[in-house]
Amino acid sequence: SLKDIGFKKPDSYQKVFAYMAVGFGVYFIIAAVSSSLVSKLIPGIDLEQRQDLGFSVSTTGLPLLFVFLSLVILPPLVEEIACRGFLYTGLRKKMPIWIAGIITSIIFAFAHINGGEQGAPLLWAAAIDTFILSAILIYVRQKTDNLWPAIGIHMIKNGLAFLLLFILRVA
Repeated sequence: SLKDIGFKKPDSYQKVFAYMAVGFGVYFIIAAVSSSLVSKLIPGIDLEQRQDLGFSVSTTGLPLLFVFLSLVILPPLVEEIACRGFLYTGLRKKMPIWIAGIITSIIFAFAHINGGEQGAPLLWAAAIDTFILSAILIYVRQKTDNLWPAIGIHMIKNGLAFLLLFILRVA
Protein backbone atom coordinates (compact mmCIF):
# COMPACT_ATOMS: atom_id res chain seq x y z
CA SER A 1 0.00 0.00 0.00
CA LEU A 2 1.04 3.64 -0.31
CA LYS A 3 1.34 3.81 3.47
CA ASP A 4 3.74 0.84 3.48
CA ILE A 5 6.11 2.61 1.08
CA GLY A 6 6.11 5.77 3.21
CA PHE A 7 3.52 7.80 1.33
CA LYS A 8 1.51 8.98 4.31
CA LYS A 9 0.50 12.09 6.16
CA PRO A 10 3.40 13.38 8.26
CA ASP A 11 3.14 13.48 12.05
CA SER A 12 4.56 16.99 12.07
CA TYR A 13 4.97 19.39 9.16
CA GLN A 14 7.63 21.27 11.11
CA LYS A 15 9.64 18.05 11.28
CA VAL A 16 9.19 17.52 7.53
CA PHE A 17 10.44 21.03 6.74
CA ALA A 18 13.35 20.66 9.18
CA TYR A 19 14.43 17.39 7.53
CA MET A 20 14.08 19.02 4.12
CA ALA A 21 16.27 21.99 5.08
CA VAL A 22 18.94 19.99 6.89
CA GLY A 23 18.86 17.16 4.33
CA PHE A 24 19.35 19.52 1.41
CA GLY A 25 22.15 21.33 3.24
CA VAL A 26 23.96 18.07 4.01
CA TYR A 27 23.48 16.88 0.42
CA PHE A 28 24.82 20.19 -0.96
CA ILE A 29 27.94 20.10 1.23
CA ILE A 30 28.71 16.44 0.53
CA ALA A 31 28.13 16.92 -3.20
CA ALA A 32 30.46 19.95 -3.30
CA VAL A 33 33.22 18.20 -1.35
CA SER A 34 32.83 15.03 -3.43
CA SER A 35 33.01 16.98 -6.69
CA SER A 36 36.19 18.67 -5.54
CA LEU A 37 37.75 15.35 -4.52
CA VAL A 38 36.72 13.58 -7.73
CA SER A 39 38.12 16.38 -9.89
CA LYS A 40 41.46 16.11 -8.07
CA LEU A 41 41.65 12.31 -7.82
CA ILE A 42 40.16 11.40 -11.22
CA PRO A 43 40.99 14.24 -13.60
CA GLY A 44 39.57 12.31 -16.59
CA ILE A 45 36.00 12.78 -15.36
CA ASP A 46 34.45 15.91 -16.83
CA LEU A 47 32.42 17.45 -14.02
CA GLU A 48 31.56 20.45 -16.23
CA GLN A 49 29.73 18.31 -18.78
CA ARG A 50 26.23 19.63 -19.43
CA GLN A 51 23.21 17.40 -19.07
CA ASP A 52 20.66 17.31 -21.88
CA LEU A 53 17.41 18.21 -20.11
CA GLY A 54 15.29 17.99 -23.24
CA PHE A 55 14.31 21.66 -22.99
CA SER A 56 15.82 24.85 -24.32
CA VAL A 57 17.06 27.18 -21.59
CA SER A 58 15.58 30.04 -23.63
CA THR A 59 12.03 28.77 -22.95
CA THR A 60 9.69 31.51 -21.72
CA GLY A 61 6.01 32.11 -21.06
CA LEU A 62 3.53 29.27 -20.65
CA PRO A 63 5.96 26.60 -21.97
CA LEU A 64 8.19 27.48 -19.01
CA LEU A 65 5.41 26.28 -16.69
CA PHE A 66 5.51 22.89 -18.43
CA VAL A 67 9.29 22.79 -18.05
CA PHE A 68 8.83 23.53 -14.33
CA LEU A 69 6.28 20.73 -13.95
CA SER A 70 8.47 18.35 -15.96
CA LEU A 71 11.62 19.03 -13.97
CA VAL A 72 10.63 20.20 -10.48
CA ILE A 73 7.31 18.52 -9.66
CA LEU A 74 6.92 15.24 -11.56
CA PRO A 75 10.41 13.67 -11.33
CA PRO A 76 10.70 14.05 -7.53
CA LEU A 77 7.24 12.54 -7.02
CA VAL A 78 7.68 9.66 -9.46
CA GLU A 79 11.33 8.91 -8.63
CA GLU A 80 10.79 8.99 -4.87
CA ILE A 81 7.77 6.71 -5.05
CA ALA A 82 9.62 4.31 -7.37
CA CYS A 83 13.11 4.39 -5.83
CA ARG A 84 12.81 5.23 -2.13
CA GLY A 85 9.22 3.96 -1.92
CA PHE A 86 8.93 0.66 -3.79
CA LEU A 87 12.57 -0.30 -4.51
CA TYR A 88 14.25 0.65 -1.23
CA THR A 89 11.31 -0.48 0.91
CA GLY A 90 11.23 -3.85 -0.86
CA LEU A 91 15.00 -4.36 -0.63
CA ARG A 92 15.28 -3.42 3.04
CA LYS A 93 12.80 -6.20 3.91
CA LYS A 94 15.19 -8.75 2.42
CA MET A 95 18.63 -7.41 3.37
CA PRO A 96 20.43 -5.07 5.74
CA ILE A 97 19.38 -1.43 5.43
CA TRP A 98 22.83 -0.24 4.32
CA ILE A 99 23.01 -2.79 1.47
CA ALA A 100 19.48 -1.89 0.37
CA GLY A 101 20.53 1.78 0.43
CA ILE A 102 23.67 1.21 -1.63
CA ILE A 103 21.84 -0.90 -4.23
CA THR A 104 19.04 1.66 -4.52
CA SER A 105 21.53 4.52 -4.83
CA ILE A 106 23.55 2.70 -7.51
CA ILE A 107 20.41 2.02 -9.54
CA PHE A 108 19.29 5.64 -9.13
CA ALA A 109 22.74 6.90 -10.20
CA PHE A 110 22.88 4.64 -13.25
CA ALA A 111 19.44 5.84 -14.28
CA HIS A 112 20.98 9.34 -14.51
CA ILE A 113 24.34 8.45 -16.10
CA ASN A 114 23.15 8.93 -19.68
CA GLY A 115 22.00 12.22 -21.06
CA GLY A 116 25.08 14.24 -21.84
CA GLU A 117 24.54 16.86 -24.51
CA GLN A 118 24.86 15.82 -28.18
CA GLY A 119 26.07 12.26 -27.78
CA ALA A 120 28.69 13.10 -25.16
CA PRO A 121 30.15 10.27 -23.10
CA LEU A 122 28.51 9.02 -19.95
CA LEU A 123 27.49 11.74 -17.55
CA TRP A 124 29.57 10.73 -14.52
CA ALA A 125 28.97 14.04 -12.75
CA ALA A 126 25.22 13.36 -12.71
CA ALA A 127 25.75 9.78 -11.56
CA ILE A 128 27.97 10.85 -8.66
CA ASP A 129 25.58 13.66 -7.72
CA THR A 130 22.49 11.46 -7.83
CA PHE A 131 24.20 8.68 -5.87
CA ILE A 132 24.92 11.18 -3.08
CA LEU A 133 21.40 12.60 -3.32
CA SER A 134 19.92 9.12 -3.13
CA ALA A 135 21.96 8.22 -0.05
CA ILE A 136 20.71 11.35 1.73
CA LEU A 137 17.12 10.71 0.61
CA ILE A 138 17.30 7.12 1.86
CA TYR A 139 18.62 8.28 5.23
CA VAL A 140 15.77 10.79 5.52
CA ARG A 141 13.22 8.20 4.31
CA GLN A 142 14.49 5.70 6.88
CA LYS A 143 14.70 8.22 9.72
CA THR A 144 11.20 9.68 9.19
CA ASP A 145 9.45 6.57 7.83
CA ASN A 146 7.90 8.96 5.32
CA LEU A 147 8.51 9.88 1.66
CA TRP A 148 7.43 13.52 1.95
CA PRO A 149 10.73 14.90 3.31
CA ALA A 150 12.65 13.04 0.58
CA ILE A 151 10.25 14.35 -2.07
CA GLY A 152 10.74 17.86 -0.68
CA ILE A 153 14.56 17.64 -0.76
CA HIS A 154 14.42 16.31 -4.31
CA MET A 155 12.10 19.19 -5.31
CA ILE A 156 14.44 21.74 -3.73
CA LYS A 157 17.40 20.32 -5.66
CA ASN A 158 15.55 20.26 -8.97
CA GLY A 159 13.96 23.64 -8.24
CA LEU A 160 17.37 25.21 -7.63
CA ALA A 161 18.63 23.78 -10.93
CA PHE A 162 15.49 25.10 -12.68
CA LEU A 163 16.01 28.54 -11.13
CA LEU A 164 19.66 28.70 -12.17
CA LEU A 165 19.19 27.32 -15.69
CA PHE A 166 15.82 28.69 -16.78
CA ILE A 167 15.19 31.82 -14.72
CA LEU A 168 18.62 33.25 -13.95
CA ARG A 169 20.21 31.51 -17.00
CA VAL A 170 23.43 30.79 -15.12
CA ALA A 171 25.79 28.15 -16.58
